[in-house]
Amino acid sequence: MKPLLAALLLVSSGAIAQPIITGATNNPVAGDKFLFHLCDTAGITPGASGAAVTWDFSSAHNTTNATISFVSCAPTPYCDSFAGANLATDMLGGDYGYIKTSAAGLDNLGEMGAGGHLRYSKPYRTIAYPLAYNTLTVDTAVWTTGDSPLDTMAYRHFTLVDSNFCDGYGTVILPTGTVNNVLRVRVISTVTDSTWHAPSAGLWEKEEYIYYYALGFRYPLVELIYIIEPAPFRLNQVWYATQAASSVQQQNTHPAASVYPNPAGDVTHIRFSTTNAGHTSVVLTSVTGNVVYTVPSQTIIDGDNEIAVPVASMPSGLYLCKVQSPESTAVCKVVVAR
Repeated sequence: MKPLLAALLLVSSGAIAQPIITGATNNPVAGDKFLFHLCDTAGITPGASGAAVTWDFSSAHNTTNATISFVSCAPTPYCDSFAGANLATDMLGGDYGYIKTSAAGLDNLGEMGAGGHLRYSKPYRTIAYPLAYNTLTVDTAVWTTGDSPLDTMAYRHFTLVDSNFCDGYGTVILPTGTVNNVLRVRVISTVTDSTWHAPSAGLWEKEEYIYYYALGFRYPLVELIYIIEPAPFRLNQVWYATQAASSVQQQNTHPAASVYPNPAGDVTHIRFSTTNAGHTSVVLTSVTGNVVYTVPSQTIIDGDNEIAVPVASMPSGLYLCKVQSPESTAVCKVVVAR
């Protein structure tokens, strides 16, 4: 089974005909955090293909939840081991997944941590852009398990071939609400083991992954996983995703603060309003949560504020500006670039 990477938010938006998903609309960024809800498979079906379809999962029964966070690659302990990685997933317990996002697609480079390691010698593209109705792509990934061919119990050389077909677009109904502008992708995934000593050399497993992607949001909204081989054919896993409360993207849905210029090289300006200046704080943090700048409280006034923040001494990268008052909390992304 492929490594579990990620999940996406649940936000409704206005319906459009035949949405097209690109890296600009759907690539995750550092600071994104998602809650995915594992569900009972009973009564779950993928629904029809085609145009303007409604896929109804409103009766899905949530059995357990898990959280995944996207963080900058550089601060993580194994980033240097995955050439080209520009983002990581914090899977807790000291384990990290490493990915490369680009305009062409989202590539899974591997995983490393206390639970072991997996490194693709040929990266696994989990989604190719642009993604549109009736598009077909085929991707191949290669990886090895075990440290040495002499370890006949653990060593395996795997090749994965995915056939990805976008067979529908429409609306998804979840227990938490309705989402428009969704594309569905059916993936037939075949994994073979070419290791000569394997007890069942050849076909290792064959699965069907059905993804539902929402335009403008990060990674799959719903996933169904079917086991094809080894038999019998069966639905093995179902989950849907919502965005965690601390996620950058959710907190920016209706921002009470803004920054300009953004990206910034020397100075950026924070604009916000408050009715309780004495109890309002403004801080700039790294994506890992370290405070790098605090706006002096005496400079904050009731009403509209515009405060200059020096960033010339900060390393290039993504930062979070948090404006917190008794009434609300707003978080904006700030990019320092030179």
